[in-house]
This record gives sequence, C-alpha cells and structure tokens, in this order.
Amino acid sequence: MTTTTTTTTAPILDDVAAAVAVCVVDEPPSEALPRALGWAIEILGGGLDEVPLAAIHDLGFLLLRGRAVRLCGGRERVALDLDGVVDDDDGPQEARAVVRRERLVWEERVVAPLLRDAAVMQAAVIVAGAPTERVDTLVVHALRAMLPRLLPSTLSLPRTSPAALRPLLESLPAVLAHDVTGSGAAAVVDAARDLGEIARARVVEGGPPLLLADELWELSRLDQIPSEAMRLALRTVHRTMDGIGPVSPALIARLRDRRQDVIVDEVVADAFPAGGFDAMSTRGVLENLVRSEVGYVGVGSDVDDAGRPTGPDLFDVRFVEGELLYYTRDESPLLERRRQLVVLIDEVERLRHKLRELPSQTIVLVEAVVLQAWRDLQVACGPHVVQLAVAVAGEDEGAVAEEQGLLRTSLHADLAHRRAALVDVAALPLPSRVTFSPRPPPLSPTSSTPRRRGLWVRVGGPLWELRDGATVGTLDPTTSLRALVDRLMLMA
Repeated sequence: MTTTTTTTTAPILDDVAAAVAVCVVDEPPSEALPRALGWAIEILGGGLDEVPLAAIHDLGFLLLRGRAVRLCGGRERVALDLDGVVDDDDGPQEARAVVRRERLVWEERVVAPLLRDAAVMQAAVIVAGAPTERVDTLVVHALRAMLPRLLPSTLSLPRTSPAALRPLLESLPAVLAHDVTGSGAAAVVDAARDLGEIARARVVEGGPPLLLADELWELSRLDQIPSEAMRLALRTVHRTMDGIGPVSPALIARLRDRRQDVIVDEVVADAFPAGGFDAMSTRGVLENLVRSEVGYVGVGSDVDDAGRPTGPDLFDVRFVEGELLYYTRDESPLLERRRQLVVLIDEVERLRHKLRELPSQTIVLVEAVVLQAWRDLQVACGPHVVQLAVAVAGEDEGAVAEEQGLLRTSLHADLAHRRAALVDVAALPLPSRVTFSPRPPPLSPTSSTPRRRGLWVRVGGPLWELRDGATVGTLDPTTSLRALVDRLMLMA
C-alpha cells in the first residue's frame, strides 16, 4: 500500500466515507451503508480486524444480489473533491485518475469474475432462499470464509475496532454528508489503492477459490448448527471425508452384483398395490403388448382378390424395427432390492480425546468413515435402495446428545426421506453390524472366543483393530481409512 501523506491522521469517519466513495457495487449509499456497517461490525468483532470496508460492502452485496448486482463501471458513486491531496508520486491533479484506475482494477479482476464463480453464485442462491431475518447472518458467515483467502499477506491495513463503527449507525446522516476533502480525500486514495493491491495479488496467486464445498454445505444448514463447536466439528468431519478419496469402480461393480431382496416394512408396503405395470418400453414379451398396437394389424399391406393380406403390414414393420410398445412389469413392492448399513458407535465419551499420533479426534475419524461409507453406498447402489441405521451409546448423556446432533445435521436430508435413522442400541440388528468401540468384543458365553457380531472395530489408539469373527487385523487410521470405508460398504 502506498501511504498518502496528510497533515492529520484520518479519523474513522474519513475511512467510512472513503469506503463509500470507492465501492464498485452500485447500491444507494443511504440504504446500503447501514447494512454494510452491520456486516463490518460482526466481521471485525470476529477477529478479522484488517479488512477494507469497501471489500465488505462489495462482496456482501454481491452475495445478497447474486447476478442481479449492478456495478459502477468506473462511474463515481459520490462527488469527489480531491484537490487537497498531497502525494509526491502523482500530484494532486492525478488523484482522481488513481482512484478511477484502482476501482476499475478491483471491479474487473475481483468483483466481476466472482459473478462467474459457481461457488459464490451458489452461496448467493442459498442467501436468497433464506428467511429475511437470517439473510445478514448468512452473508456475514460467507464473508468470514471468503475474506481471509482474498486478502494478500503483503497488504498492511490499519486495524479497525468494531466499537468505533457502532456509533456511526446512530449518526448515518452525518456519515453520508461527510465531505471527503483534506484528510478524507487522502483516505479515498488510500482505500482505492488497497482494493487495487488486493486485485493484483489475486491475479498473481492464481485466484484460489473463496468458498469450499464444505463451507457451502455449512452455509445451507447454518440454522441447524446450534454452536460454534459443532460447526468446527462438522467442518473437520467433512474435510476428513474429502481426504478419504472416491470409491473404486471395481467395488461399485462388486456391490451391484451382490444386491439381495429384502422385505420392505409392512407399514410402507400397505400404500402400494401388489404388483402391476409401471411403464412402457419397446422391449418385452407379447403377453405384455400394449393393446392399441393390435390396431396396426393389416394396415398398409397388399391384399389379394379375396381381400386377404399378402404382404407385411404396419404391425410387422413395427415389430421388425423394434417399435412396438410393451408394458413393463412392476415387481411386487413387498420385495425390493435393498442394502442396509448398521453402525454402533460405543462409549463415545472415550473417543473424544485427541491422540498425538492421529490428525483428529477418534470420534471425528469414526464419524467421517461412517458418513463416507454411506455416501459411497448411495453412489454405488442408488439412494433409494440403501438404508442406514446408526446408534450412539455412552455413559455421558451430554456427549451422546452432541454426537447425535452432529450426525443428525449431516444426515438431515436422508433422515427426512427415511433413508437413514438414528436408533437405540436395542433396535440395531446383530447380523452385519459394524461396531466402533474402545473396548474388545464381548466373549461368547459357551467359549473363550469373541461372539460373532458382524465387524468389530476397536478404536481409541493409534492403530485400530478389526475383528470379523475369528479374523483379526490392524489398520492405521492415518493412511488406511479408504480401506475401512470399503469394508463397511461390503458389510451392508
């Protein structure tokens, strides 16, 4: 940043008036300033105290308006009198040209390209669909994620206290009427150069994405996250899932070959008929031929003197060309191909400790594995033929409730469509159950060998032990979570 020399230090009123002057999103200052100041107070109070107020204004209204946002294109938003600026590099006569140039650089290299950024526009859609009372909260949350990635480390800005901005909300007419001359004019030049420096640095650094996929997911469900601790836990879980990697095509093919018929819940089945026709196709057997196709018999064929057809008719042609229509038979809904993943997370309070050898808490890794296995099962088999049943157990009721809340937030859509369920331990079926526990599996009452209860994963240490009946193995959670996810998918 080039420092503009002035006779006095610019007060906060000069900085706010300068921000209003250099913004490139064309919003009426009298309507936009209160909202932008409110966003700035929340952002600066949250730890980001070196952020240009103009950047908060422009990006905030970009999120609020989406592709309907209006840009200035170099036009001045307010009348500027910059004759009092003293600058050794450009001189007073060049100040207006400097402000115009830097604003155009900021608009063309940062604000306008964000209108083509899919993640930013998706965030704008989320904001547009939120209730009115939640809109500003979502904008602030998105700005807190975007601004640290936007500001270059070389940019040095004076720190702004939110306490200094709060009184301005009560004196907005004075702020809007503030004349940017003298020190205020110098603040305008400085504010414009700050925006230009941010824009040039972003181009040099390659323009890293301002919003990540997990942050968009978080933004869309912010009203379901009751605390900052849960928000950070969800972010850690989802970023751990992203690090696991995709499911292999070979495993997808193997899963599709092993699907089995499972009886559907009788309560659901009562709403459907016991079989019938569900669609039409150009392939089938004559018993399922659509009746109207018979009307083509004899149409278009040659006839002899007795009136009998002597050549192929339109029915024959449609049969040869594969154009006849057949009903496709709907299998009885009492039998539907379905897979079910059954998971028990045991003694959850003992899994919330962070081990030095692991990148995250054990419970974070366990939940990431379960959620990734569920996501990959839906990719492999389809969302309508897989089910998830999860139980969380432990002596600490508070810890159990918190982890259930985290899973409930992550599985919100699946719970609403009854594809997933959070159940009690007693409701989990024993066959094919996957148990994550810090203790060893219980012994059989008739022998000294562990009882067969599906897959038992003993967690809580730097290495995890996998026991499937008499088969025992170990797994390093820092490198082999993908292998564990695949194992869970095969247990479904």
